[in-house]
Amino acid sequence: MSLIAKIDCDRFISNIKAIKSKVRTNIIAVVKADAYGHGASVLAPVAEPFIDGFAVIDRREATALVKEGITKPIHILSPCERVEGNFWTENMIPTICCLRDIEQLRKLKPLSRLVNLEINTGMNRLGVAPSEVQQAYERILLADFKLHSVFSHLYNAVDVKSSFEQLAIFHSSTANLPKNIQKHISATASVNLPEQFYLNAIRPGLGLYGYGASDIVKPIMTVTAPIIKIFSVKKGEHISYGNFTADKDVLIASIRAGYADGIRRKENPLSTNRKVKVNGVLCPIVGQVCMDITMVDITGVKASYSTPVVIMGEGLSAEDVARQVGTNSYEVLTSFKGRVVREYVYNAHCTKINVQ
Repeated sequence: MSLIAKIDCDRFISNIKAIKSKVRTNIIAVVKADAYGHGASVLAPVAEPFIDGFAVIDRREATALVKEGITKPIHILSPCERVEGNFWTENMIPTICCLRDIEQLRKLKPLSRLVNLEINTGMNRLGVAPSEVQQAYERILLADFKLHSVFSHLYNAVDVKSSFEQLAIFHSSTANLPKNIQKHISATASVNLPEQFYLNAIRPGLGLYGYGASDIVKPIMTVTAPIIKIFSVKKGEHISYGNFTADKDVLIASIRAGYADGIRRKENPLSTNRKVKVNGVLCPIVGQVCMDITMVDITGVKASYSTPVVIMGEGLSAEDVARQVGTNSYEVLTSFKGRVVREYVYNAHCTKINVQ
């Protein structure tokens, strides 16, 4: 066994409730990328009683939710391409991201006639231009679809000025649409913006899992790895691949997890600024992270083969880990896969699921 990711479902529900209490509008829970690495097959059914819909990236992710019994609306956020089987259910709502998508979607014959329309208000990734919104709406109706929602993305929700500029573009481009069409522009980071941004719904993703929403949410995942060897290394001896050598006598713990399990492989193996926790003590990763094994300097720390090494959790957040390797918390959270075993704790009951 390598990594164990313990996921607190009760805290997950608390995060949903905290966000809903703050914004007081509909919640579209973003569970794409396997619920940001936390396991959508388990967390989506847990979330469903407390939210108003889900958001995923494609039909494959939507289909996986349907197979878990999800009945609330599933918003598919990217353009739908033809796939083998052409599987649709009535609660899948595809998205129009450019004018050509309308004809493409008509050929796919989705079971539901509801669609979303994404508007590019400045992020320049996907979405029709503001000047194309009315034309897109008319084409949607001509193709015998019904517009369910219009939405956009804020490219920098911590910048209030640019966010208000995007919101103004969004409002002006949708002013002539029917009033009953749902509108949403906010994700997790927008929880900290004024309430004008909440509209009919928001799409929290990262906040559900404990990050990015001020101090109202808490991380739900703790990642640990087992120690498989403890041994002494003399000053000047090598540790792991490459040229890393101990600058003093050290006690090393080899843990059964590596970059195949989500521990990122840093380009500079001579750096010791990467930390894990052993019995509550921050200890440096030393030498190059291997595919299956990582070495940790536990000199002066009480540890045994039964001591779990905390890769993330217990005060060592995904944001802390991200800073150590020069990335962001999203990439860290979605990295723990492969051989990881997930333990879901819900009402004091623990269920284990191997990702593979």
